[in-house]
Amino acid sequence: MGDAAEILPQAPSRWYLTGFLAPLDAPAEQRCDAEADDDLDSSGETSVEDDAEPERAAAAQQKYLPSSIGVSVLLPKEARTLKVQVRWGDYRRKTDAAGTEQWPREQQDVTLTLELPDRLEKPIEHKVSQSNGLRVALMV
Repeated sequence: MGDAAEILPQAPSRWYLTGFLAPLDAPAEQRCDAEADDDLDSSGETSVEDDAEPERAAAAQQKYLPSSIGVSVLLPKEARTLKVQVRWGDYRRKTDAAGTEQWPREQQDVTLTLELPDRLEKPIEHKVSQSNGLRVALMV
């Protein structure tokens, strides 16, 4: 779990390589990594053939940040409920008096108790309170 008092000197997408999610319905500037550069081949070098290809449009190069994560668990057959503890940190950009950009962490922690039906035809989504849109989907 991250430090509840953490203040990043740059956006979380620049600081953490993995382990963060961007809201699916957030504005494009929050869901995309405009500065991502994943176009190098596996050796890290470009080939002569690459130079012959026209450069792709900027919109085609946008890298969408991850917006979901999945976890599977095995439970005893007699289990009727599942307690899920959801912890995360929200980062919101702030500018201090000197004009320096900072990203302070706002620690969040919510526990859900989910009823486990014997069978489900499709996942059931449960809203996570105080999360501004986070959902836990249950599938049996």
